[in-house]
Amino acid sequence: MRMWTFSINVLAFTLYISGPNFANGLQDVTTDLFGSENYGTVAAFGDFNSDKQTDIFIIRERSELVIFLADLKVPYFKPKVHVKKEDLPSDVIITSVVPGDYDGDSQMDLLLTAHLTSKSPLETRVFIFWGNNQTLDTHMRVELNTTFVDQPLVMDFNGDMIPDIFGVTADTTQVCDLTGRITTCQKALASPVKMRVPHSNAFIDLNKDFTAAYSSQCHQPSLSVIESAQDVRKQEWTAIIPNSQLIVIPYPHNEPRSWSAKLYLTPSNIVLLTAIALIGVCVFILVIIGILHWKEKKADDREKRQEAHRFHFDAM
Repeated sequence: MRMWTFSINVLAFTLYISGPNFANGLQDVTTDLFGSENYGTVAAFGDFNSDKQTDIFIIRERSELVIFLADLKVPYFKPKVHVKKEDLPSDVIITSVVPGDYDGDSQMDLLLTAHLTSKSPLETRVFIFWGNNQTLDTHMRVELNTTFVDQPLVMDFNGDMIPDIFGVTADTTQVCDLTGRITTCQKALASPVKMRVPHSNAFIDLNKDFTAAYSSQCHQPSLSVIESAQDVRKQEWTAIIPNSQLIVIPYPHNEPRSWSAKLYLTPSNIVLLTAIALIGVCVFILVIIGILHWKEKKADDREKRQEAHRFHFDAM
């Protein structure tokens, strides 16, 4: 919420110092984008239905979520997917939204963080709704059996290209893996770290050794702790196939037979144009075959009529 307030203040300041000419050049397109549905708090962006267009995730009344899918017609964002108040416990307040593929089935799922109205806002609970054919299966909600202190961090902890959930509990750090919709939570860092609340954290490769290092804000605001989270290394090679990316994950590093390789393909416009051209050629050939078949049938009918006339003439 602070980020959006800051953005609005920056926009107002820019309009103020730029004078009326700049302000008059702006056009209010809110109605064209959202129609009459332009209320709520923008929580996240993502391509929910895999149409290569950005969709918007909006929280309403702090207890419901609406996913606005991009469309080519006005309004350009339409509310299509809902997580209603009845789909969550009655006493929770939604605090953040993180879309992602948490079970590895190539469909976007939805992670919601929330806190109970009767407890501290820092006691964060995590709910996950599974993606199901470009919608959400609200009847298969998963709640992690862990209460985090402050907001958790979504990141690929074990290098399997599927996002995990890292967070801090009252006495330790935990990471939860949801691959295959099987929830597994375990201790994340070997060394005990006392976190500052609220805290900020990130997993980044600081020394270019392809190993995720954990950076967090601890006992004092000016200090940080950096630890190796897990010995996971990843190397990327240039594409052998056009519009492709080959990723090899050498983990565990001392067991080469257990290493995994994944090839990701991105269809280009040339592929689409080629497919359209092939379909056009096939349709053209079918039309030619149909015309020839029709002409041949007409010739056969004409020949049959001539033979029938000849038979009757000979009989007479």
